[in-house]
Amino acid sequence: MTSVTFPNGNSYSDDGTTANDMRNGGFRTSLLPMISDTIVVSNSAVAAAASAVPAATTASAAATTATTQAAIATAAANTAVGTSLIKQPSEIAGIDPALDFAFLSSLALPAGVVQGTSAKWVTDRAGLLTSVASLTPPIDFDPVTSVTRGLLVEASVTNLLRRSQEFDVSPWTTFGTVTITANNTTAPDGTLTADKLAVASGAGIYNNATVTSGTYTCSIWLKADSATTATLGSNDGNNAFVSTTCSVTTSWQRFTLTRTTTASTMGMQINGATTVYAWGAQIEAGSFATSYIPTLGSTVTRAADTNTMALSSVPGWNSSECTIYVEARTALASGTQTYAQYDDGTANNRLCVYRDSSNVLRCIVVVSGSTVVNLSLGTVANDTFFKVAFSWKANAFSASVNGGAAVTSSSGAIPSGLTTHRIGHDSSGNHANSPIRRDVGLPRAVTSATTTLLTA
Repeated sequence: MTSVTFPNGNSYSDDGTTANDMRNGGFRTSLLPMISDTIVVSNSAVAAAASAVPAATTASAAATTATTQAAIATAAANTAVGTSLIKQPSEIAGIDPALDFAFLSSLALPAGVVQGTSAKWVTDRAGLLTSVASLTPPIDFDPVTSVTRGLLVEASVTNLLRRSQEFDVSPWTTFGTVTITANNTTAPDGTLTADKLAVASGAGIYNNATVTSGTYTCSIWLKADSATTATLGSNDGNNAFVSTTCSVTTSWQRFTLTRTTTASTMGMQINGATTVYAWGAQIEAGSFATSYIPTLGSTVTRAADTNTMALSSVPGWNSSECTIYVEARTALASGTQTYAQYDDGTANNRLCVYRDSSNVLRCIVVVSGSTVVNLSLGTVANDTFFKVAFSWKANAFSASVNGGAAVTSSSGAIPSGLTTHRIGHDSSGNHANSPIRRDVGLPRAVTSATTTLLTA
């Protein structure tokens, strides 16, 4: 080994270079001290390693936090692409906007514009369902990409199903062999409130609601430990049963079932054989599921969203001509769905962009209760993102969707006395029932060619 020196200064050798030499029987006096020094060094190393563990744990936690923050920043960057790298409507038109709302966060609108009196559940940037307080812009994000979907605007809806998250509590009822483990895993909102349902073959669990004749949609979040199937069913007071097969994965998905009934009661049920986690059950009137409405012992109604702005508060607003630009997504099913409206507080004098019950996107002008301009832009499918521009001044109207050829009209007056801008709804109770991503108002009309460029 030649020689070695320990941290305490003691040196050992086998070549005669130190006092503690191992040759010629020297090991008899030097070996044990060297072993002792070795043990001291080893214990010191163990202590140092132990003290490093908390620091390493802290560093690991910090790294995890940093990773999460980086993911959120990346999502924000992905969202920002739509408003920073792409040429802006005002740049295309060469006109400074009177208003320009890019719905990227809860700060997207001035105070007082959002007037809805109910909290609303949306997907946040981290992919979790979250409840947004009333009077706060409910900004919805894509649960997979985290890119902003926009300001979610919905009509009033009631969750008719009681105990939406408590499958182990009445009025949930089982038949056959069903084992329910309450609060067994993390729910879509990040809380430990999702129940495990182990449903044997021929068995099931159901919950009934009071209804009237009409169309209703059942919805529920399901996931499993491994890929499986489950039957989402609905029976009514006439014993008319309908169902759909759900392909359940290890990730949370919201499954829906839409049906009509003439009975006074209607239920939702999960049939076996299957083992799944369940959360957020809902039965609501209508042909598609809207945002989640939690319930306990009673039904709960979510108030209609109201987003209005007084035009008198918009600097540079021009009442005689304007170009509006909207980015939005159509609803999950057909119906009259309004994306933007400017009016006098009534439906008698207004300019409006909406999709009719036949899925045709329209830009209309109503003066004294009569429709004087009706520009039909063709059909836009359900659950589809689109861009639309609508330019108006007296006897010069044009509109375009998704870069299509402009539809024009050279005849028609402009309604007088416009006072209000409504985002995602009109004055007659028609809502987009979907997210609005961008809402822009340019205080001058543009050419038909420019309306096409705006939406390309």
